[in-house]
Amino acid sequence: MDVPSFDVVSELDAQEVRNAVDQVSREIATRFDFKGAGAEVELRKDGLTLRAGTEDRLKAIYLELEGQLEERGTP
Repeated sequence: MDVPSFDVVSELDAQEVRNAVDQVSREIATRFDFKGAGAEVELRKDGLTLRAGTEDRLKAIYLELEGQLEERGTP
């Protein structure tokens, strides 16, 4: 018996991803808890890079980015 197969295709809106990264970058630049934490988010052709001096700041950047992407309807 053959099992049917299917492909799932998910396309990202590149402009919305850029907007979300830009917004998170602005948040990092203005929030007191990120001052001196070496925190940044970078959008590259091959993906996103998140950097921070501590694990809790890295998690905060991730959550902020996740929230921005959700607001824009980007999975």
